[in-house]
Amino acid sequence: MVREQHAAIEGRSHAGDARGATEPSVLDGSLPRYDLVADGAASSVARRSILMMGMGLLAACTTAPTTSSIFLVPDPIWPDPVRPGGPTPPVATGPAPAGSTSTNIAPDLNAKAVDGVIPRARWARGTPDTRDLNKMIVPIKWVTIHHDGLDSPMIETSMDATAGRIEWIRCGHRGRGFSDIGYHYIVDREGRVWEGRNLRWQGAHVSKHNEQNIGILVLGNFDIQKPSPRQLDGLRGHVRKLLAQYKLSRGRVLTHREWSGAKTACPGKHLQTSVNDARRKNTW
Repeated sequence: MVREQHAAIEGRSHAGDARGATEPSVLDGSLPRYDLVADGAASSVARRSILMMGMGLLAACTTAPTTSSIFLVPDPIWPDPVRPGGPTPPVATGPAPAGSTSTNIAPDLNAKAVDGVIPRARWARGTPDTRDLNKMIVPIKWVTIHHDGLDSPMIETSMDATAGRIEWIRCGHRGRGFSDIGYHYIVDREGRVWEGRNLRWQGAHVSKHNEQNIGILVLGNFDIQKPSPRQLDGLRGHVRKLLAQYKLSRGRVLTHREWSGAKTACPGKHLQTSVNDARRKNTW
């Protein structure tokens, strides 16, 4: 069995610990350093860089990770800015095998949205490892909503800052043994919809329930912040589009915590409340 199809890849929870501690100022130089696990290499990056990664300070991912199962149950599922933790996968050596990920890509800052979705070329600095991806089984039956759950809330609204955060998450997923970022779509604070993992491939976002399931990530930690009105508008609009496109009923939209066996707070209490409200008001 391919590891992303049936392995328990989600960990105990990817919602963080919701401590909500006051952040040091990015202006006073007090932000600590931490290690970002990225595509099999540990890069020491100033935390300030992560908060300003839209300005090009985030280091790109480098080498492909090992396929060892020890990296399939991370907690959280990508490096956390306060609690990075976790083992560093060994660095791959030698020439990359056919189908492996390329990590020497400059994002196309001129890439335009297609059908309302910003293409991954606008943000990604690496391609998927196609050796270990499952083709998406059709018909699509489910849509699942997530938050990123990082301890640092998402407050930036610029295209570059958003692109940086998505790439950071991709690096974390790759560093934990995933073939690519696990989600198919990402909704930012301005309500823009970004392409994640291409829909031709099965996602990696709900353990044992990735088949025929589209994953949508809403940027932010919604245990410690609220989704913005534009973000909710963008989410509702995209869900409506998917329901129409795949002829799904409203009952086919779930949050991560609503799946049987999911031991997670995702998508956070505030986004869960917003999803419940959308159901009640039938705004899907």
